[in-house]
Amino acid sequence: MISPLSLLDQLLIPKGSRVVDIGFGSSKELLALSNIVGDAGVVYGIERSRSRVKRVEVELGVANVRLFAGDAIRMPLLVDSVDMVSFKGVLHEVKQIEEALLEAKRICYKGGRIIIVDFSSFPMTWLKQSNLRWCLRHPWKILGSPPDLHAGFGREQIHSFLEKAGLRVERYEESVAQGGFYGHPVPMFSATSIVYK
Repeated sequence: MISPLSLLDQLLIPKGSRVVDIGFGSSKELLALSNIVGDAGVVYGIERSRSRVKRVEVELGVANVRLFAGDAIRMPLLVDSVDMVSFKGVLHEVKQIEEALLEAKRICYKGGRIIIVDFSSFPMTWLKQSNLRWCLRHPWKILGSPPDLHAGFGREQIHSFLEKAGLRVERYEESVAQGGFYGHPVPMFSATSIVYK
């Protein structure tokens, strides 16, 4: 298994590409993508947390990275405006997966790529434990609900989600990296889809 950053090298992203990183989390991968696409390319980072966006903007200070607070369902980008959309370690947190994939398809050029890297299926009991831990750590929010999470994805599920969005899996790989879910090691998969319009 390889590290998530090494996965970027395998994607063979050309210089000058316009790439979207959904749920970027930290500046590390954005900086790596920035170096890969070069000065002629652009990296768009989408993250739900406004405070994280502001913090990472200060940390980065790179001209070819543009950050937005938002979600995968409504991205502030034009139709046919990017070469690649990356859902790396975030799809399991998306409630409306089909809508997110349709939105990614909308902003991708014909021939563009949608990349999903996420947890392979794991036991539902782990998900229940994570929800309980969330409630115990956030007692003042107990009337609310814990984050919406999926217990990883099987190959057939990913194929189904992509097909419903009018996409198909061009490449699927198991165990490309090792992730962790609340202390449990979980293998991760990658799925690549080419956008045909």
